[in-house]
Amino acid sequence: MSPAATSPPSCIACDQADWRPWLCGLRDYLTGDGFDVLRCAGCGLGVTSPAPTEREILRYYSDRYR
Repeated sequence: MSPAATSPPSCIACDQADWRPWLCGLRDYLTGDGFDVLRCAGCGLGVTSPAPTEREILRYYSDRYR
């Protein structure tokens, strides 16, 4: 996955737009979907890439999640 193609526009914590690959090639244990975690170079916040949409997010949590 190319971090540049799926990077968020700016960090919600510090407003910088300098994302670095941090954890790459991960898989969700429920769906098997692949994703990376990008880290903001300014503050260190980690975000999934690609980020799921509001509609997609429920796929990643079982009915038993509380």
